[in-house]
Amino acid sequence: MNRPRHLVRRFFGAAFGDELVETPLPEDLVRWVSAHFSAQDREAALACLRQAVNLTGEPASPRFLRCAALSSGGDLQRLQQQIAQLRIDWRNVIMAAEFSVRHNKVYRARDLGKPIPMPEAAAPAA
Repeated sequence: MNRPRHLVRRFFGAAFGDELVETPLPEDLVRWVSAHFSAQDREAALACLRQAVNLTGEPASPRFLRCAALSSGGDLQRLQQQIAQLRIDWRNVIMAAEFSVRHNKVYRARDLGKPIPMPEAAAPAA
């Protein structure tokens, strides 16, 4: 039986379930991390994203992972904070990445439930 990670941690301690699951990352997210994180932080950023979980201890969805990465702005410490926030309240991470304020009104600027679009200049030639 595959128990949710939060239950494993509750019974066996915080470090016990840390290596249980690594989430495969969407290609668009890997590409975004490669373009926005420094060379020295890329592998650490990808490792953090692979191990990200939601508040129930299940692997974070691609949308949550994209939101955490984009709202980090390419800063490893901020990414770690956003991933930690996913375990508390994922809505804050989505608000930071998908929504903006204009004229004192909140509006949805992007939908990270979909892949991050490649800039035209970086798109492969057909």
